[in-house]
Amino acid sequence: MFLETCRNEFKDTTSYWIQQTLNFSCFEDGLAGYKTWEKDGWKCSYSLLEGISGIGLVLLSYLENSQQTWDEIFLLS
Repeated sequence: MFLETCRNEFKDTTSYWIQQTLNFSCFEDGLAGYKTWEKDGWKCSYSLLEGISGIGLVLLSYLENSQQTWDEIFLLS
């Protein structure tokens, strides 16, 4: 949203949540330190929506610092 609006509130919020995401990497036996909460407890997940694949893509998008076309990935546009 920052790239669309250039409002610093969105840039600050993005930085906050990226830092929080990095802080969530705390599991010794998780995928890159991450696990997903399911009804039976914490599980390792490779999925795009809830797992390490999605986390990795978000972090790569942040580092790229350019307009992303996530809507196209999910066939929303």
